[in-house]
Amino acid sequence: MLAVLAVGFVYFLFYRVTGVGCPIKFMTGVSCPGCGMTRATLAAVTLHFHRAFFFHPLWMLPPIWVILYIFQKKIPRRLYNGLAVATVILFGIVYILRMANANDMIVVFQPKNGWIYRLAAWIIQ
Repeated sequence: MLAVLAVGFVYFLFYRVTGVGCPIKFMTGVSCPGCGMTRATLAAVTLHFHRAFFFHPLWMLPPIWVILYIFQKKIPRRLYNGLAVATVILFGIVYILRMANANDMIVVFQPKNGWIYRLAAWIIQ
């Protein structure tokens, strides 16, 4: 649990210093499956559930997984693993559907805007 808090703190510092909200999107120009999750959680905390679902339809799963993680010793291993696999599959399905939706403003596929592409283009020139 301490490691999760440490990662969160490092991410917060990284964001405050660089202004980069998502390192994956910054590097590749492609949104990750969790894109919009932070904004969704903040919307839910302020009781704007419609906005939370807009930012990421699976916003409620991370808090559920925190609870599952805390009580994992009391949950049968097969059930816990099955829930983990189901969660990964669900995130994959939502990610594919959001990527296929050209009108989705949260999840984007813009590799030319990524740092890696720009660096490679600069090196080639």
